[in-house]
Amino acid sequence: MSDSEAPGFHVASEQEIREGKGTDVYFARTVEVLRREGVRKHVLAEVRASSLPSDRLRRLHIPAPPPPAQQSIVDSIRYLERTLNALGTEQPETQAELRALMPAVLAKAYRGEL
Repeated sequence: MSDSEAPGFHVASEQEIREGKGTDVYFARTVEVLRREGVRKHVLAEVRASSLPSDRLRRLHIPAPPPPAQQSIVDSIRYLERTLNALGTEQPETQAELRALMPAVLAKAYRGEL
């Protein structure tokens, strides 16, 4: 009896692998355990390949918004970056002001004035 004929085992053919019809049993079992345990965390993975199927990539259609919409997106992102940078410079100043006010607030609280 060969490995591919062993009871309870299926050995994927090269064609099945190329067509994405198989998966790693450890991956499938991990998903099963995570679902059973109620774990729903968002997970990222990094995959590396020594080469990509350039003929398939050339045929791949990736839709993109028209240039004016792209520019609008870029403008919005730049505005948000400027806003975040401004908030980042104001935050230490605000924190220093709060630290300076804390003794007075605590004193009023101690005296029951709050």
